Amino acid sequence: EAVTMSGENLKGKPAAIVYGYNGDLKEEDLQQSLNTLQSSSADHLNSARETYTQLEDPHEEDSGDTSRYKNNIVEIQEKSGENEGRHCCERCRSATFKVYTSHFLSSWGDRMWMFAGGLFLLEVTPGSLRLAAVYGASLALTVIIFGAPVGHWVDRTSRLTSAQVSLSIQNIMVCLCAALLVVIITQHHIFNAWDGWLLVIAEGLVILTACIARLGSLGSKLVIEKDWILIICGKDKNRLAKMNSVLRTVDLSTEVLAPVIVGVIMTAFGMAVGGIVIAGWNVASLFVEYGLLHHLFYSNSDLQKPKAKKGRHIKSRRIF
Repeated sequence: EAVTMSGENLKGKPAAIVYGYNGDLKEEDLQQSLNTLQSSSADHLNSARETYTQLEDPHEEDSGDTSRYKNNIVEIQEKSGENEGRHCCERCRSATFKVYTSHFLSSWGDRMWMFAGGLFLLEVTPGSLRLAAVYGASLALTVIIFGAPVGHWVDRTSRLTSAQVSLSIQNIMVCLCAALLVVIITQHHIFNAWDGWLLVIAEGLVILTACIARLGSLGSKLVIEKDWILIICGKDKNRLAKMNSVLRTVDLSTEVLAPVIVGVIMTAFGMAVGGIVIAGWNVASLFVEYGLLHHLFYSNSDLQKPKAKKGRHIKSRRIF
């Protein structure tokens, strides 16, 4: 019967009737199955539309993800920059950085003067090495004779006082010596009075101030390298070894570079300009080093503690 139906009669009939189903299936069940087929087809149609819209504008979701990714990268870079800035500030405020900076300034000024001092003396007495030889011998004898008393004075004096006094003596005496030599070189005719004795007195003052500056340099090294570093490092032997190696590297670097810089300045601008540069360096570095050591002393509680008296400690060890 279903097969003999015309095309017009098939419209609106259930699927089971159209395909000639002869079972005892109720009309309600057939209608429910038809509704299920229609809903599933509608879902497929909707999913197909969504897929088409995504294919139609594929960059919309990718652009959102890209913008979020870029924002995350910017935030990470900003945080890393802030962390690097904080790390640099903390490193500049650390005790090791202050010790290295102070030692560099002191060593640089000392190396400049050690190189330029002999050249100045050769300029004062051209064609003669007498004054330069007396100058070198006087410095060596000063260290030999007064080295032990300077060490005892450093042990008896408080840490901050010994550091400040040694630093002041070193820089001020070098500045005075360089200034005196500049005056002797530029105003040489003035020192010809008294049959040349005024020049001899000036040369003696130059050697005396240089010897005092040498004692100040020795005291500064004893204070920083033999006392302050030990207190700062405490029982950390690895840190102590690292700081000693860095300080030694600074010494060797300044010993090579400082004479080169001073030699270039003296060659290009003259001896007088070189002496003025050395004097100005020592005056400027005096205030910087003074501030660094002062801040380092009051930022470290161990440095503020009084020194242990070594004499009593030795006696107690001998008794027991």
